[in-house]
Amino acid sequence: MVKCLEQLKIWWTERRVKLRNTAVNVQRAFALVWDVHRPSALAMLACTLVGSLLLAAQSLVGMRAICQRIGKRMSG
Repeated sequence: MVKCLEQLKIWWTERRVKLRNTAVNVQRAFALVWDVHRPSALAMLACTLVGSLLLAAQSLVGMRAICQRIGKRMSG
């Protein structure tokens, strides 16, 4: 059990380091694009936001469809 916990701790530490490095690299990339061509940086930001909203909308529609199906089966 102790060995498993040690491995989990090592894995979690590696994940945190990788996440931190990824965040730094994203900031650097966005700063580079911003310095070179601001309209491209704004377009990249807009595409990211639209993509996120599309995923959220798909999840919402799917959840509602499932809830309607379950409601119909439970009622009759």
